[in-house]
Amino acid sequence: MGSDKAMMIVLLYIVIVIMAFVFRITISNTIRKEAGVIGTLRASGYTKGELIRHYMTLPVIITLFGALIGNIPGYTVMKNVCASMYYGSYSLPTYVTI
Repeated sequence: MGSDKAMMIVLLYIVIVIMAFVFRITISNTIRKEAGVIGTLRASGYTKGELIRHYMTLPVIITLFGALIGNIPGYTVMKNVCASMYYGSYSLPTYVTI
C-alpha cells in the first residue's frame, strides 16, 4: 500500500461498492413490494417522474442530513484526533488546517 493516502483511496472505493450493493438490494426489494401500489398509481394517472420524486425524496433528504451531520464532527473533533495520531507516530511539524 505504500502510504496512508493510497490505503484510504482503496478503502473509500471498497466502502462505495458495498454501499452501492446495499442500496441496490434495498431498492430492488422496495420496488418488488410496492409493485401493486405503483401499478395502481400509474393507472390513476401519476407520471413516472411524480412517482420517482415521491419514492426518492425521503432517501435523498436523509442522505443529505446524514452527510451534514457526519461532516460537522469530521471537520471539527475528528480533525484533532487524526492529527494527534500522526503526531504520536511521526515527527511532524505543526500544521494549520485550511
